[in-house]
Amino acid sequence: MKSYGLDKAKDAELELHYLFHKEIKALDVGVMEAMLDAVDEFRDDDAHLIAAFKDDHLAPLIREQYTLLAQLEDDVANSTVDIAWFSSQLNAVKQKQAELAALISPN
Repeated sequence: MKSYGLDKAKDAELELHYLFHKEIKALDVGVMEAMLDAVDEFRDDDAHLIAAFKDDHLAPLIREQYTLLAQLEDDVANSTVDIAWFSSQLNAVKQKQAELAALISPN
């Protein structure tokens, strides 16, 4: 950290960026893996349903997450991270994720 002139706050901001980026990728990859599993198991209808759900519901959410990630990246680079604002945006994304989860839950 000393070599790059980073303090604990900047290190925490970079960690936040890393974890959020990892979370977005995990969601995207997880859905692709579910599609591939369905194809491998010859469940073509399930694969098509998963793909349609991804296109119709998850893709817009993932785009929104990447937009938020890009804003966070700019804010980290410019030392202007507003944790309260980012937290509110992240909570809105989490709410959308919960709504999508409810669409596919077996209840």
